[in-house]
Amino acid sequence: MLLSGDQGGHRAAASFARDLSPTQRAALRCWFNRTTRACDPPTENCIYRVLKAVPVLEFQQALWVWQQTRHGAADGSVVVLDDNTHDLRPPSSVR
Repeated sequence: MLLSGDQGGHRAAASFARDLSPTQRAALRCWFNRTTRACDPPTENCIYRVLKAVPVLEFQQALWVWQQTRHGAADGSVVVLDDNTHDLRPPSSVR
């Protein structure tokens, strides 16, 4: 998955979303389809378009803040995305 260490990029993320339970989809605020009365998972194309639209540096900084808030600084400042290692420290702290 994009953030879990699995491979596959947007296709893996869409596959993961398809495997979510209806309760999980609702909790993640997936689109509610009024015809089927269920939350639909995002498609591969939707995930791809969203990821292409997100500025990489801003995403890295937001992820760093989230990681620090959730896990604290003790867990490190490096995350692996799509088999590439990224230093998520804010630019001011990168040496």
